[in-house]
Amino acid sequence: MDSGQDLAKKLICNGHNLVLTGQGGTGKTHTIKSCFEQLKLLGKCVQLTCYTGIACRQYPSSIGATTLHRFCGLEDGRHNNNDLLNLISFDERFIITKCRITKTDVLIIDEVSMVSKKIFEQVEFICRKIKNPALYFGGIQVVLSGDFFQLPPIRDELYGDFGHYCFESNFFINLFPHRINLSKIYRQNETSLSNAVSELEKGEPSEETNLFIKSLNRDIEIPDGEPVVKLFSRNLDVDFFNCDKLETLNE
Repeated sequence: MDSGQDLAKKLICNGHNLVLTGQGGTGKTHTIKSCFEQLKLLGKCVQLTCYTGIACRQYPSSIGATTLHRFCGLEDGRHNNNDLLNLISFDERFIITKCRITKTDVLIIDEVSMVSKKIFEQVEFICRKIKNPALYFGGIQVVLSGDFFQLPPIRDELYGDFGHYCFESNFFINLFPHRINLSKIYRQNETSLSNAVSELEKGEPSEETNLFIKSLNRDIEIPDGEPVVKLFSRNLDVDFFNCDKLETLNE
């Protein structure tokens, strides 16, 4: 682990709330996995959550990663704070949710860039009311991980979610005094590419990055009448199509 990852792990394993950021390939997932294992050795009940189910798959099944919505019983976001609290407190369908929150010592939220202010504050409210009304998140240690230059929160105005970032919450800065940004890229070692990704996600491409992108321009032979892009509503259809195309290439 590099110095940034090591510092993050020490702070997390010593019980501090922390925000871990960095562009793709800087080792955020590796750091979170390492922290999870160490916290379990320390006897902590750790819940690792992601905003999407797909992201949960990047973690071993032994970790038991789940979506943030499932962890806190948010369903599709239709419930206001008090209604959701009543459901979790008294509805037998939410017994497991209540038990999960009560037992949790450490809550890790991955893909945090997609977590809106509304969702973030609702999770805080529920954890506080269920576990300990005197403390933020009911005293649960909270670790956030992600890249705020990637996917933003999804607006859902029907349920009063206007897509504000979670760090716009009034208590965010006080709740997370430790913020570490990982900068060393491990996923690949092509400097031009990593610099381009970093600059493009910030919307500030340099002249070098523009030239690099132009250098990738090339003519692509497309069979007559063959669509360049195909969109499917189900992953199963995507897998079938891709498999068929791969078999054609092998021929």
